[in-house]
Amino acid sequence: MTRALSQELGQAGEPGEDARHRLCAVTRERLPIEALIRFVVGPDGSVVPDLRMKLPGRGVWVTLAHSRVTEAVIRKSLQRGLKRPVLVDQGLPALIDGLLQKYALDALSFANKAGCLILGFERVLLSIGQNKALRIVHASDAGTDGVAKLDAKQRAVLGADTAATSPAGSAIACFSNAQLSLALGKPNVVHGAIIEAPAARNFIEQTERLMRYRSH
Repeated sequence: MTRALSQELGQAGEPGEDARHRLCAVTRERLPIEALIRFVVGPDGSVVPDLRMKLPGRGVWVTLAHSRVTEAVIRKSLQRGLKRPVLVDQGLPALIDGLLQKYALDALSFANKAGCLILGFERVLLSIGQNKALRIVHASDAGTDGVAKLDAKQRAVLGADTAATSPAGSAIACFSNAQLSLALGKPNVVHGAIIEAPAARNFIEQTERLMRYRSH
């Protein structure tokens, strides 16, 4: 966990609670805050996802998973956790997905501006050979041949054992060509490589939250 995120988590703490763990309103399991989503009540009385964990007021927490948020909406877990009548949008699970995706793509754009994103098949291949690629990024609709060649090169550079256990051995492929191109303001973005830098780490963290949300 980054220092900035740790500070944000501490600011979001409810009185009398462990600042690093909360109880999921659905499963009743106590989890680290980074594995949860915080919800608060907005000015209009509706439930708002506090994905940055900075909004004031009493919060209720749900496991970072599309299925758990869906369950919370159906079972009215948010109303019970907030201990007051509130409005809950039935489209809340999809709204959170869209926000997590936006945060990840915004972070990618910032990483590009910070100079820690390499684009283009040949340039990505070169960066892998120089052992500079922290993570490989593929458009979800990229051609299978290009994806296979770059992934094989990354595995070869990392070594079989490291590639099997390190996140660097797993490419990010949850954004389409159109989404990547729009986020970066460049035409036809298909392959990229993230190199080590704080901005790059933020993109990876935001993307991993999105993928975790979608996979559960």
